[in-house]
Amino acid sequence: MSRVMIVAAHPDDETIGCGGTLLKHRSAGDHVHWVIVTDIVKTALSFGISAETRRSEIESVALRYGFEGIHQLGLPAACLEQRSLHELVSALRHVIETVRPDNLLLPFRSDIHSDHRIVFKAAASSCKQFRCPWIRRIAMYETLSESEYAPLLGPDLFHPNTYTDISHWFNEKIEIMKIYSSEVMPDPWPRSPMAIEALARLRGSHIGVSHAESFMMIFERN
Repeated sequence: MSRVMIVAAHPDDETIGCGGTLLKHRSAGDHVHWVIVTDIVKTALSFGISAETRRSEIESVALRYGFEGIHQLGLPAACLEQRSLHELVSALRHVIETVRPDNLLLPFRSDIHSDHRIVFKAAASSCKQFRCPWIRRIAMYETLSESEYAPLLGPDLFHPNTYTDISHWFNEKIEIMKIYSSEVMPDPWPRSPMAIEALARLRGSHIGVSHAESFMMIFERN
């Protein structure tokens, strides 16, 4: 039985990036924890989302996944570059040391959204092996509308090297994504059901299944 932690800069990243993988972990009886770094309603930009709506979305999504724990850090969305990195590192380290996950899922280090890049940097700093020897696997997930817009340069491209077959859980992933009514885009834009399925089918074709999610493994030990 594994203890999985998904670190999301924003609510919906977890579903777009690895919703099927999270559902698969839960079906296997693994303990899954959700870390939400930012709170969109605490920014100067309202994005047209009320606190009540976002709270309801998070509660509904958490119920569908059956998370064992939800850890909301409450930092303002789209403003992480204005905050101390030490503040975020300390907050993430506290959660990691409390939960003690063996499987850590992080946003891609070169995502175009600065929040994603900062969250990755802080999380990587928070889980050094000499501090967190219980961690056995660290992987980066890809987030449509963020990962594919990274600069088209070698070090910044998302190059998957491990995959999860989510064929059985893909439809449920889409239903969960629809809970984020303010975030779902119309077809064919990146956060639309069409685009999410297109990517899942592409990744599935890499391993001979109908739908898959892909990751960049950056640390793994037996």
